[in-house]
Amino acid sequence: MTLTIFSFFFVHTVHSQVPIRITSDTLIGGTMNGLAVQQYAGHMQFVQGALYGSADKAIYYTTAHKMEMIGHVEIHQDTLALYAPHVIYNDSTEIGFADGGVRMFDRDEELTAQNADYNTGTQVAHFFHHVTVTQDKNTSVSDSMTYYRSTMTSLLYGHASVVSDSGSLSGDTIVYVRALGETTVDGNVHLSNDSIRLESDWLFDSRLSGEMHTRGHVRVEDVPNETIIYGDTMARFTIGNYMIFPKRPLLLYYDSSQVRDSTGKVNTV
Repeated sequence: MTLTIFSFFFVHTVHSQVPIRITSDTLIGGTMNGLAVQQYAGHMQFVQGALYGSADKAIYYTTAHKMEMIGHVEIHQDTLALYAPHVIYNDSTEIGFADGGVRMFDRDEELTAQNADYNTGTQVAHFFHHVTVTQDKNTSVSDSMTYYRSTMTSLLYGHASVVSDSGSLSGDTIVYVRALGETTVDGNVHLSNDSIRLESDWLFDSRLSGEMHTRGHVRVEDVPNETIIYGDTMARFTIGNYMIFPKRPLLLYYDSSQVRDSTGKVNTV
């Protein structure tokens, strides 16, 4: 037996959680795969505390406390806005999974990925496959990413890189704590800008203190001075404009000049 109601409003109370409220033009109640469901269509909207959103239609599994939203899904929580064609949300665990191409906006950041899951309680999100984040003049890409909204911390995994108008940084894993202005890169580190080209196994950079520390197979090319320094570790201090290589450093300095031979060819020596 099915029931159709127009301009319908329904409240689902979930244990001690904030109840979820769903509205739509049409509600059809019944069963699906042996489970009790309520199908909402037409201007479907929901609210759960500070969380709210909408979709073309939704299927709510009453015993599983799970809502499947289909078509033009929008989910909002204060400054966060998420858009996807398909989202499954459990209003008991407060965890949602989006797939089919996800776009998220939070403050001045825009993020795209193929799939994502988000815990609205802990405000921790995971993004998978072709992750791209744009913030001001910075663009980062990675295979996957974990984002902590409360501390504005991003963990980029797999072929991670960040490109800006001042240079580029890449590695196996990049951890960026925006509130502190700190970046940590682990594995196959490559940094390039107008002044240096750097390679190492590990890097830590703090914009607030103006310090950079690297270790493991360190190679630093000073572009303006045409020098290359190798070492086990390196510390760079922006305020004093100097670098320290405490262990087994090797300095290469290229002193070249050009001469013209008897044939008129210019050679660099």
